[in-house]
Amino acid sequence: MRYILIAFFYLFTNAATADSYEIAKKIAKVIAAERMCGLSLNEPAIQAWIEQNVKADDMEFPDNLSLALSGAEDDQDELSDTAKVAYCKQITRVAKHYKFME
Repeated sequence: MRYILIAFFYLFTNAATADSYEIAKKIAKVIAAERMCGLSLNEPAIQAWIEQNVKADDMEFPDNLSLALSGAEDDQDELSDTAKVAYCKQITRVAKHYKFME
C-alpha cells in the first residue's frame, strides 16, 4: 500500500515537490533509525542540516518528511536481525559524518 501511495505522489507532483521529498527521505532514514539503532541525535545539528538543505519556502517539506518517516519505519520493521546490524552501522556512520551525533 505504501508503494502505491508513493507512486501516486510522484505521478501528481511537480519537480520541486519531488525534490523536497528526496531531501526529506535522506533525513528521515536517520531520524527513523534513532530508536531502532539506539542513537541519540543532536537536534541542533539536524536543524542546521535542514536550514542548509531545505528551501525556506518549501511548505511541502513537513508532509514529505512525515511520509518519508512512515516509509523508513516500515522498511526497518521488515529487516532481518543481520540486516538491522548492517543498517544501523551505516546510519551511525552517516549520523557521525553529518555531526547528528558524536
